[in-house]
Amino acid sequence: MPERVTVRNPLIGDEATIERTLLGAPVGRSKDAADWMDDQFAIDAKLYKAGRAKGYDAIVVLSPTNFAKFVAEGRLPLSIELNLISTL
Repeated sequence: MPERVTVRNPLIGDEATIERTLLGAPVGRSKDAADWMDDQFAIDAKLYKAGRAKGYDAIVVLSPTNFAKFVAEGRLPLSIELNLISTL
């Protein structure tokens, strides 16, 4: 069942933009590695900690195409990945 949330200060971007904003540079990753899932969990934890430290309450991940549309038009697409960082 969907839940209603209030997001006041989100970081919106594609993966590269979010990683650059929070970590300083996009993170290199290899999905061919046997432990790629552990690597992704570690990256997610770093993004969570950096996002909280910078005052964001959510991270909204868009595809590169949808992020370009968002920048151009200012409208979020219907398909987003919403990661809540903190709750009130």
